[in-house]
Amino acid sequence: MVKKTRQYKEANDNNASRQATKENYRIHNHNNKPTSTNNKANNDMKKKANRKLVPSKVYVRIRPMVFDGSGHDQNGAGVAKSLAAYSESSVTLQTQYMFSKGSNEYTFPQKVFAPESTQTDVYETALPALVEHVADNNNDAMLLCYGQTGTGKTVTIFGFEASLQAQIQPPPKQLMEQGSCHPDWGILPRLTQDLFSKFSSKATRRVFVIAISAIEFYLDNIFDLLLDDSYNNDDNYKGTVRMDAQNKPAGYKRIILHEPRDIFDIIETIMARRATRGTHMNLNSSSKDKDEKGGGHHAGSSRSHCSVIFTILQVQNDNDDAEDNAENQINENAANQNNLHQPSPKSTQKKALFKQTQFHLVDLAGAERPSKVGDGSDDVQGSGMMAEYKLWRGEPISALEEGMLINYTLFELCREVKLATELHKQRKPYRAPRQNCTNLIPYLGRCMDGRALLAMIVCLSQAPQCGWETWFSLNYGTDLSKLCTPVTATTQAKWFELTKALPQCQATLEKAEKALVDHEKQHAGSHLPNAKRWHGLKRTDVREAKEKLWLLEELRARLNRP
Repeated sequence: MVKKTRQYKEANDNNASRQATKENYRIHNHNNKPTSTNNKANNDMKKKANRKLVPSKVYVRIRPMVFDGSGHDQNGAGVAKSLAAYSESSVTLQTQYMFSKGSNEYTFPQKVFAPESTQTDVYETALPALVEHVADNNNDAMLLCYGQTGTGKTVTIFGFEASLQAQIQPPPKQLMEQGSCHPDWGILPRLTQDLFSKFSSKATRRVFVIAISAIEFYLDNIFDLLLDDSYNNDDNYKGTVRMDAQNKPAGYKRIILHEPRDIFDIIETIMARRATRGTHMNLNSSSKDKDEKGGGHHAGSSRSHCSVIFTILQVQNDNDDAEDNAENQINENAANQNNLHQPSPKSTQKKALFKQTQFHLVDLAGAERPSKVGDGSDDVQGSGMMAEYKLWRGEPISALEEGMLINYTLFELCREVKLATELHKQRKPYRAPRQNCTNLIPYLGRCMDGRALLAMIVCLSQAPQCGWETWFSLNYGTDLSKLCTPVTATTQAKWFELTKALPQCQATLEKAEKALVDHEKQHAGSHLPNAKRWHGLKRTDVREAKEKLWLLEELRARLNRP
């Protein structure tokens, strides 16, 4: 059973036009001259294209051998491709031809994590540089985890399930409070601890807010994993997140982390609500006893692309006179006691810099051959066509149809990576598509157009029956390792000037709320798809405005604390 069932018809009515084949037109127009209406945007993209190109970093992690009868059992029947050898910086794949053997050596990895490598090894190798850029260099960052189903992507991002449960001794929250790490924790809890440690250091003299969000791309729709069930069950919204004009997801919930230990409640919520399904390659022994929502655990294979987003707001004081800072801060607090939006002119906040960055951890759904899904169907072509039809009808789909859509999305991503690579080599800007693609592609476009630094961990299996998937994963990693982008820093501003815009944020929220109320009155009782669609868009506008204003107000409150 799919973990959750939702109505897809409304969103897919909206996406139907994207299925028309206009991709060649989009690629062709990368070379066209900009129109007068988009001169400014195109000029900005040309400036970005002229910047120094920064290569992406790709790592390989090899799953340990198992002899448990699962899809990755080492006693499985071999295929023409097989993993022959690996070193710290290369992987060798062997091919069995009719009368001979051949081998290919892949040297793209920055580092190959052997089966005996620990979670600590992975984090300390792949993450420190990205954390530094997000915290200090004003860059966004994105880490992708890609690979065949069951090769350890979710374990790499979140950690082993047993290490995250409250029943272990000592409990995870207690370990986090002590500044320690369980050896089986994945990147997410370690990153949370690392960010708090970096920003809480007295040497940095920063006031900060760290908020976390979690969204999933499932069957070409975007869902918020942190919204409660009452909101997700709203017929007018269905928990769907929308993509805005800048190809950013909008309307998702942000939860402020007050201390590092809060991350474990977030992980539990994500695991309970994420779409999963058991396949031949990744079966959970206790999955038969779980309900559709997974019982709070990660049951079977991830069937959605899950992104955990850290949004970091910080204000760093540039004034070197500590005594003046303290005195002016007292004046600031007194002046603003009854007026939140009008800071004192004498405030040292005039010199304080405001920065906002994001760190995206993306656990991609597992890629697998249709024959290994395990639902007994072998009509691959028919399943792909039927999946699109069922999505349009709002009907549930089979495991094979679900796998076909996942593979198609991953194929789209590879195609866009190759396109972006060629364009950047020619010093031409890359533009992520806004139609004729799944929603995941515009979202990941930020790491292909230079808005975010990119790193990826490719997870491999040593099982002899997984040779073809290993070959495909290595080629995938090769393509992404060639991607070099003109990375740009996020905008920063003087905090004193930014506070003047807070009333404008409030006005934007009020305007969005009024538009929502007017739309509800105008279309009361209407069941037309367009009416529901516009209603959902307006609700998204309201939620996005509320979330942004709330984070700024929280940062302001912390800045004004004595």
